[in-house]
This record gives sequence, structure tokens and C-alpha cells, in this order.
Amino acid sequence: MGMFQVRVRVSNPTERSRFFEENFWVDTGALYSFVPEERLKEIGISPLRARELILADGRRDRRLLGEAVLTISQLDESLTCPVIFAPADSLYLLGATALENFGVQADPTTQQLRPIAAVIGGFLVLGRGHRVGAALVAARGLRRGSPLQRPSPCTSHGDSFQQQKPRRGAA
Repeated sequence: MGMFQVRVRVSNPTERSRFFEENFWVDTGALYSFVPEERLKEIGISPLRARELILADGRRDRRLLGEAVLTISQLDESLTCPVIFAPADSLYLLGATALENFGVQADPTTQQLRPIAAVIGGFLVLGRGHRVGAALVAARGLRRGSPLQRPSPCTSHGDSFQQQKPRRGAA
């Protein structure tokens, strides 16, 4: 994936007047956003707990985790997100958790963040312990009773769903 940066304001959640702005690398391979710890401490952000991490080079490290209000200028939106207190020489990384919180995905072609539809729900447990994604059920308007349009692990064991007919006047 092509790497690119976005401008992010990092603010203290309890004292929003304490902040800094920096260019962050968009890193969909990083679960958490990475911010050099001295920058977080400068604006009064305290660690909440520690997390065991596997770094890009395969090494394991235990780092502190806190919360910061991130504002992505391209989106003109602010949200509280978890951040890792990174070593002093670290890159600023905008990780997957923050991207999901903002409801965006990285578009390497345009080097922009693009809005995505959020998937809500987990799995529905069917007979015989089989599971199907709730988002699939919602997207297809399915209910128990008849087969899915495409084969699934559920239909191979006799479980089935039925596609609901659209309601009159529904968009």
C-alpha cells in the first residue's frame, strides 16, 4: 500500500486548549496510533494502562496507552482515540483503531481518507452452532426459513434463511 500523511491535531481530552499538530503517517497495519511520549506528556495526557505490542520488525514491547482527542483536518472531525506512548524517535502513526473510529479507510491511489459504511453487529448463532455475520443478514434482508443466494457454511448443514420481500413504498 502507498504510504501517505494526514495532518492531525492531538488534544488533551480534559483540557482541549492543550494540543499540538503534526503530520501522521496513515498505517493500516498498526492497531493503535503511535505518538512520541514526550509530546503526549507536554499536553498533559497520562497513561491509563500498558499494552503488549508486536512491532513491525517482529519484536515485542510493552508500551503505555492513553487517550487523546484526535482531529483530522481533512475530515474536520474530532474523536477520542487510544494512543500509544511511543519512544522519542518514533514516527507519528495514525492506526487502524483511529481510522475505524472516524469511519474512514486509506485510499493509496488518491492518498486521501475516504468515508466507509460502518458495519454494526457481530454474528448470529444459527442451529447446530453455525454463525453468520449480522451485517450479511441485514444487507440481504434475510430471515430464517429459506436458503441464502450464495452457498455458505450454514446452508451446507441444512440451516437456511429466507430473503424478505421489499415492503411497498420502501426505498
